[in-house]
Amino acid sequence: MKLTPSEIVDGKLFLRQQKTKVPVYVPLPDFLLDELSRIRLTGGHYFWNRDGDSKTETATGNARRAFRKVFEGAGFAKNVAHPHRFRDTFAVNLLRQGVSLEDVSILLGHTSIKTTQKSYAPWVYERQLRLEEMVRRTFKTQLVRVG
Repeated sequence: MKLTPSEIVDGKLFLRQQKTKVPVYVPLPDFLLDELSRIRLTGGHYFWNRDGDSKTETATGNARRAFRKVFEGAGFAKNVAHPHRFRDTFAVNLLRQGVSLEDVSILLGHTSIKTTQKSYAPWVYERQLRLEEMVRRTFKTQLVRVG
């Protein structure tokens, strides 16, 4: 993870999907932008500047510590300060607000919507409403004795 200030423009983070390289712009909340502005850059990066001399474990630890500071500064408990949880929260919040699974899949950089469905299908708002309505419709039918 080599996030630089130049990748955040007008409050939006510029990303490229890992496999397809399709560009995606993701707006960041003000509290996160404020916390990022407080981080001391290392080699021009917010979280990780893996030089030829540094070990992966050290660079990963540095990135996690920086993330923890951002999360704690934003008022989150220490046990949630993990980068992947931020990604999961992002996806679930979008789905709960009615953003389509297809759009969330693009924002997450998945090359197949099946990957997104596997992890996040339970939070698809429209799906949940549809399932609830199907169950409610059964309440209106008369019970029939079978056998």
